[in-house]
Amino acid sequence: MRGLIVVLALGLPVEASGADHAIGLDGWKPLESRFFQNAKRAECASRGASGDWSVRPQEGRVVAVARTRRVSQEPTLPVPGTVEFSGRRAVLERPDGVWLGIDRTELGGGLWWLARSGAPPERVSHENVRDIVLVDGRVTALSGLAFIGWDQGALLQPERSEDGSWRLTRIVPLGAAPQAHHLEPVTGALWIVTNRAIVKFDGRELTRIHQGRYRTFEPDSIARDRAGRIFIGMRHLVVRLSPARKGFHEDWLVPPWCTNVDLETCACRPGRKLDS
Repeated sequence: MRGLIVVLALGLPVEASGADHAIGLDGWKPLESRFFQNAKRAECASRGASGDWSVRPQEGRVVAVARTRRVSQEPTLPVPGTVEFSGRRAVLERPDGVWLGIDRTELGGGLWWLARSGAPPERVSHENVRDIVLVDGRVTALSGLAFIGWDQGALLQPERSEDGSWRLTRIVPLGAAPQAHHLEPVTGALWIVTNRAIVKFDGRELTRIHQGRYRTFEPDSIARDRAGRIFIGMRHLVVRLSPARKGFHEDWLVPPWCTNVDLETCACRPGRKLDS
């Protein structure tokens, strides 16, 4: 396996894109329950007939933003050395070094500690790492893989051992691969959408909030509004979870111009009844 020589530098991911155009979700329409009974219509939705949507909090509410393909520069790393690398990177900078996560899908991945002192890179895990965040002051890596029939995920929390090396002291199973997350700035809670559920991690325990099936539509983002509703940005649609007497009520929302799709072209058809 080829290695990558990393150089003495410091940088963060830079995304080149135009200005995002936020869209309010108040006018979006719930899909009819029989929308996916037609295989062609379901295929059109899985391809993102109305677009690919991200969600984000904005002044107490949640808005949608059309996802576009962005050209990202991979972050440079702060220590010299050779690190096995290809695929997607996640980086969390700390005062004495950098945590580096690698996700190469079915080819594997890893969690690395890169010390600013110039010590050799230290591999702490061989799991696929999708992102790295701080939860309640602790480094927390979101790891997981969904490939063919395999779908597993976990939160990994490393800690220094007495000899100065890093080891995983806590592994929190997620039940499925994580796809998107949101770290609440006030409570510090980490909200995660996996392929099968919405979960919340407060640094001590994991709470399962809602079960769902999201893998087909590639969840991209998750956010909450001031009313406690949860939104998930995905291909073609946005999922809205509204607090109910028992758990949450789930709606799959589409923009008003795409309440149906043409079964030949997958083009949006606003305001028309569903075909058989």
